[in-house]
Amino acid sequence: QPSACGHAVSYSAPTVSDNCGASYALVSGPQSGATVPVGVSQVTFLATDSAGLTAACSFYITVLDVSPPNITCPAEVIVPADATFCDAYVTYAEPIGVDDCVGAMTVRSTGLGSGAIFPVGSTLETFVVWDAARNLSSACA
Repeated sequence: QPSACGHAVSYSAPTVSDNCGASYALVSGPQSGATVPVGVSQVTFLATDSAGLTAACSFYITVLDVSPPNITCPAEVIVPADATFCDAYVTYAEPIGVDDCVGAMTVRSTGLGSGAIFPVGSTLETFVVWDAARNLSSACA
């Protein structure tokens, strides 16, 4: 199950056999059941027999970020127009997208943006969020 910016990953223990008996140890990488961060992680086991001879085996765990980021738009903004110029200077808190992983970027895809002079009537301001894995949020307008 997903957890922050990673995933709990379980894997089978290695099989070790030797004519003199052997044991194994995890020497690098996450333990089975641990939350593994997004990206590629190498797991390495080392087997040692009673004579001190060793053999190693490794494999890779790849965790992908497939969850889109989230965004919530502010409520509709209504301002009176300047009677002389038939427009209005409008500011609003631009939404900021969030994601479980670092690197989310909020982009205004339509509209004039906060701090612009808006004409009389409705102007659609649309925002989306991209995360570092290039997942896209649904648009908020």
